[in-house]
Amino acid sequence: MSNEPRIGVCVGRETHGGRRFDSTPREYVTAVLQAGGVPLLIPPAPREIAKRAVASFDGLLLTGGGDISPDHYGAAREEKTSGIDNERDRSELALVAAALERGIPVLGVCRGAQLVNVAFGGTLRQHLDDANGIRHTRPRRRYETVHRILLEPESLLAGLLERRELDVNSMHHQGIELLGDHLQPMGRAEDGLVEVIENRERRVLAVQWHPECLPREKASKRLFSWLIEESRRDPAPPTS
Repeated sequence: MSNEPRIGVCVGRETHGGRRFDSTPREYVTAVLQAGGVPLLIPPAPREIAKRAVASFDGLLLTGGGDISPDHYGAAREEKTSGIDNERDRSELALVAAALERGIPVLGVCRGAQLVNVAFGGTLRQHLDDANGIRHTRPRRRYETVHRILLEPESLLAGLLERRELDVNSMHHQGIELLGDHLQPMGRAEDGLVEVIENRERRVLAVQWHPECLPREKASKRLFSWLIEESRRDPAPPTS
């Protein structure tokens, strides 16, 4: 394996001037490069090529973006659910399945954390209110920390940081509701919302905030370093 792991970075889509572009914020690319990986951008693509795409990756990064279609977790679409890209949903769910089958590590960020939960059979809250004192949708403060996360002592991230609390940014209006099978809730906001999930055996770690926008924070560096270091290991498909 190359000393510089190849990281598949999922890409969203935007429309400008009537033309559609595959794009992702530069911060994701920068975070992978600074951690020692080589980012390989993968836009929404037919599900059948997912295995072939993942065959060229050493790790997978699921990035932020619009809401996931509730069709994927058996719910009716609510009024405030928006920004759905069905092709992206199908593509990234297939990429996660292929990554798990191949045994490469997966890091999910914001929408990516929600996608991981859905991929494991979980559900989402389609809109979060501020009833418990935390405003989760703070896009204008993406480069600032706005609330605290409390980590479980046995969590992977607590071990990486050697502490149980950290401050994060927050740009999401949806969140994890029913946790997916074989995922562990390893960090919560102070209002109880699950914001860190993991499956250590499958090398899956996902967070609800945007560490790529907080590059100087220790937690951000450790998250992307974890992905790169795990990607240097040989793939380890589960035996079952």
